[in-house]
Amino acid sequence: MRRQKRFIEPTAEVFDVIPHPSDGPAETLLRKEAITRLLGALDTLPERQREVVLLKFSGDLSYQEIAEVVGTSASNVGFILHTALKTLRAEIANEAKNPERGA
Repeated sequence: MRRQKRFIEPTAEVFDVIPHPSDGPAETLLRKEAITRLLGALDTLPERQREVVLLKFSGDLSYQEIAEVVGTSASNVGFILHTALKTLRAEIANEAKNPERGA
């Protein structure tokens, strides 16, 4: 069962959130574009970092549970997650500065 948790496919549905009732078409489009940018940035991560991010945010697992799945310590999971999130932030910021690069 733990091995099955490892193979979460990153799709827009994984990150889909319920829109706020006051959201109009523009906000919905912006949300979808943000999800698309996030999925693109996830693809740039090394496999282990991507796996830890997906287990944490789409699998909603604790650091200890993720550690058991990936075979490392909980503190190392924290380090991997921190590094991955830092990389994602930089990738998304870079894409925002250079939109033609992401197209």
